Amino acid sequence: MSITSLLLGKRKIKDDYLFLKSRAPIRSIPWQLKEVVQRKITGDHIYLEAGSGKPIIFCHGLFGGIFNTDTVCKEIAKEYRFIMPYLPMYDMGLMDCTVQKLGDYLDSFIHDLGLTEAVVIGSSMGGGAALYYACKPGNKLKGMVLCGSSGLSTIPL
Repeated sequence: MSITSLLLGKRKIKDDYLFLKSRAPIRSIPWQLKEVVQRKITGDHIYLEAGSGKPIIFCHGLFGGIFNTDTVCKEIAKEYRFIMPYLPMYDMGLMDCTVQKLGDYLDSFIHDLGLTEAVVIGSSMGGGAALYYACKPGNKLKGMVLCGSSGLSTIPL
């Protein structure tokens, strides 16, 4: 498989392992989640998924990842489909890494996975992206939870 990615400015990476290894917050899955979480790739999107049922999307913050959501992931996955996209904040140019662009990425992620309604949990900058997406007409949200969400919607990173 070759990944032509929003995440890397449309560069092609043919080796999935090298692509994943180069991404700062996602180098591995914590041992306590190895039996619960699967890493998946759909189109230009890489994400973690656990459980089944109605989708709950967790948008991590700038320094966030599965390492600081392991308890939340396990609890949500007992009754729902926990999904954590790897937001491309480490792969965008510094001036391009804005809440609006991350919100647009979330829009494409939800669309490409074919989700028709979802609850989004947003933490820090991921919360700002979720909030931006929620304000877009035609969004696919059923609900939203913000925890420590940023208010940086117009300021580049």
